[in-house]
Amino acid sequence: MQCFRKKEFQPRQLIQKMNVHLVATTDDPISNLDYHKLLKNEEDKNGFKVLPTFRPDKVMDIMNTDFLTYMEQLGGSFRPCHWKL
Repeated sequence: MQCFRKKEFQPRQLIQKMNVHLVATTDDPISNLDYHKLLKNEEDKNGFKVLPTFRPDKVMDIMNTDFLTYMEQLGGSFRPCHWKL
């Protein structure tokens, strides 16, 4: 297990070593995507892009007692995306 603590086994280094160019994550639509913003600033250094994708779990769970509250949050969080791919 000690070998996994080495720098070459950290996520970024593994992604780079495997020659990955794009990582797609599943994100809640109301997520602020702060980590994506940080990674966007490091794209050139990292050598790969990280893009969010729609995770519909909460949108589909209409039986959840918090569903209407979530829908209100979702409606208030809409903002156009101005990222260039």
